[in-house]
Amino acid sequence: MVKRFKAWRYECEFCGKRNSSGSAMAKHEKHCTMNPNRKCRMCEHGAGGVADLVELMKLVPTEKAPSLDPLRDASEHCPACMYAALKQSKTPVGTQFGPDGLERGADFDFHQECVDFWDGVNTERTERDERGYYY
Repeated sequence: MVKRFKAWRYECEFCGKRNSSGSAMAKHEKHCTMNPNRKCRMCEHGAGGVADLVELMKLVPTEKAPSLDPLRDASEHCPACMYAALKQSKTPVGTQFGPDGLERGADFDFHQECVDFWDGVNTERTERDERGYYY
């Protein structure tokens, strides 16, 4: 005989992700890239503080300002904050505007941004350890 039971399902109010664990979903919502008041876990490991997402969204590339460099500098090179700003501003990730106004691809590579970010964090930690400073 088949057993039947009710089970709670939890859904992120920002992105719609679903899970059967309330505590896991609460943790996800706190750090969700669609949460305008998110707490960035990558920024906790970087040198700076958490970037203001509203300010970052103002620096998202457009046809008039096609470079990601201002966004990268303002986010202190945090890939998760850059991704959240691009995603919340509804800019297709991986786009770049060319001189003719057409979208070009692959200016934002999340994986490569993460590799570069963690290389910087690990290099800084190694240098700090060699100088004798411990955190």
